Amino acid sequence: MDHSVKRFALHEQVARLLRTEILGSKSGDRLDSITALSKRFSVSEITVRNALLFLSNEGLVELRHGSGTFVADPKARQQVALIFGVHPQHPRLGLFSLRVWERMHFHLSERNYRVHTYWARHPSETKSAESCYGEFLENLNQHRICGLYVGQGPFDDRWRAAIEQSGLPTLGNLSEHSIGFDVIGLVRAGVRHLLEMGRRKIAFMDYHDPMFPDPVKGSCWKAFRDLLREHGCELRKEWVRVDFHPSVAGAGYAELREIWMARDEKPNGLLLGDDVLFPDVATAVIEIGIKIPDELMIVTHANKGATQLYPFPTTRIETDPDAFAQSAAKMLVRLMNKETVAPRKLLLPFEWVGKGNRSGSGFSGSR
Repeated sequence: MDHSVKRFALHEQVARLLRTEILGSKSGDRLDSITALSKRFSVSEITVRNALLFLSNEGLVELRHGSGTFVADPKARQQVALIFGVHPQHPRLGLFSLRVWERMHFHLSERNYRVHTYWARHPSETKSAESCYGEFLENLNQHRICGLYVGQGPFDDRWRAAIEQSGLPTLGNLSEHSIGFDVIGLVRAGVRHLLEMGRRKIAFMDYHDPMFPDPVKGSCWKAFRDLLREHGCELRKEWVRVDFHPSVAGAGYAELREIWMARDEKPNGLLLGDDVLFPDVATAVIEIGIKIPDELMIVTHANKGATQLYPFPTTRIETDPDAFAQSAAKMLVRLMNKETVAPRKLLLPFEWVGKGNRSGSGFSGSR
């Protein structure tokens, strides 16, 4: 047995040695019998069976009852890799990733693709992320991956380099092909709605990550600023909070209190650029005793299907993670089939939901 593989369980050691032979074989070639393999590797037949089952789960071999073990079709053993930078266990940021992952897995499996997910970051377990990267790199180098979907970041330099150098059909972050929501249009629509409702003293809360700058977030802030100026509204810097990250517990709570206490004059409209901020903003609103919507009308981004509670009247601009996942799966399949994909960057619309505020109108960011 090769000493370089002794850190693995015995059946995995056998599997790794067989894998090298299998990758050099033709589809349909028959492997030696379990008894012969047992003698060759000086292990028990149970260990060989476990090794073959391990390789079968990887899609490298087919176990045919009564006939033996055969090398699988290379196309059948390739996988579509779903790579996410935000783990679904993250207490604040994971819900969107989880829903997109669930639905993409469903849509791709429905098209008979084998799907494997890699979580580039874990909320608490560094080892989990390390082993995940090692597994991804090994599968990449062994040509077991036929396409990549790269979800929400951030990703460290190793992941970025491996993904960018892969040459595989890729959709999402770090790719020229991407799908997303018209978040700039969402900001413009939210400001217009508040203006139409007679709210001209408008506050704005969003976030950015200083370690991983997002040009879209900068464009959202610019769209907010320019639209206020266009309508002759004063832009008060005390009413703008865009310099914090939503992953921090309580993000939004202190910022709303700072906005409300900054001066005697209060804003009468508030736009939230991300739904993850809403729970802490709502807590601050209730503690301060702000009357909603008489004193302050709130418009917030929201994810369709999320189990978010709204303790007071709130206008929501919803984006649909299910529609996102379906469109992403469809686009990735077209890329893997070497079909022309246009446009390369697809922006999905959003819908209004709110008590007495254009509920179900289908108003979208393209307006």
